[in-house]
Amino acid sequence: MLRELLQTPRAWFKFGDTSFATVGLNRRNHTAVVTGVNLCPHLPAGQTG
Repeated sequence: MLRELLQTPRAWFKFGDTSFATVGLNRRNHTAVVTGVNLCPHLPAGQTG
């Protein structure tokens, strides 16, 4: 909802406690494309715990 209010083309969605996905949204085609997933955003890149 905040993404729509700010009219931004990209948004972060939270899944569970530590997983995030970057989703590209296209209003014209009404599509959403996952462009990146970070299962452990609290860890440096390349480390999964």
